[in-house]
Amino acid sequence: PLTYSLLDADGNPVAELVTQHGTVTIDPATGEYTFTPNDETAALDDGERVRDSFTVIVSDGTATAEQPVNVTITGSN
Repeated sequence: PLTYSLLDADGNPVAELVTQHGTVTIDPATGEYTFTPNDETAALDDGERVRDSFTVIVSDGTATAEQPVNVTITGSN
């Protein structure tokens, strides 16, 4: 079976990761992830954008693959 994780700053696989602008969690069985913006992003002006990113890893027990994910957070009223 495939397993999914996030890559932390030290190169370790983790299920939860705090990024510059939020927190990411991943379901190790399905690969479904959730990005939750942090409180700081609530201060963004209408239309103002910040970018964040994280890396998802998938493994079949023999080989692994990494995929970067980019997130854009846009302020609103």
